[in-house]
Amino acid sequence: MVLCFGTLTLLRARRVRVVWTVHNVVSHDGLHPRLERMAQVLMVRLASALHLPHEAVGTDLRRRLGSAVDRTPTAIIPLPT
Repeated sequence: MVLCFGTLTLLRARRVRVVWTVHNVVSHDGLHPRLERMAQVLMVRLASALHLPHEAVGTDLRRRLGSAVDRTPTAIIPLPT
């Protein structure tokens, strides 16, 4: 995980845009909820934008992570079925 966020940090420092497609706000396994939440906060801060498949995901993400989500541009684009 350190390598992943380190790479994303370097990309952002080089002004590369990073878009996070948020499928599920909480993982299905839920083995490490605190670590998962920390990773999500970092991801929201590193992302240039968030891609949400529907508004309910945005609502759940805001409820979970708070105002950090509001500072990141979001686009609601349904995933193909």
